[in-house]
Amino acid sequence: MFLDDLHWADQPSFLLIQKIVCRTPSAGSGPLLLVGGYRDNEVSPTHPLWMLLDEFRNKGVQCNSILLEVRTVHSQAHRLATTTMGDHNGISRMQPRLHAASGDRRRK
Repeated sequence: MFLDDLHWADQPSFLLIQKIVCRTPSAGSGPLLLVGGYRDNEVSPTHPLWMLLDEFRNKGVQCNSILLEVRTVHSQAHRLATTTMGDHNGISRMQPRLHAASGDRRRK
């Protein structure tokens, strides 16, 4: 299960996640892989997400983190050109507008 934008999640959402993750396995239920996405620059040390992750770890739930690097205008242009096998120069000219429209606030 993939849950995105956890930095905007409210307390009832975290309670639901807790119930799902900490459920008592029943006959026929299999393992659960939960992947959550959030913007680390929008999650303070007192954010409820950190409290939830601490609770999971205290209960023995395996929690792993993968930090993704910030996308730069250049890296987005390169990926777009590679993916579409397009003209690198044409894509590079329009990429700053695409990058701005993506909502990434941490431009480098």
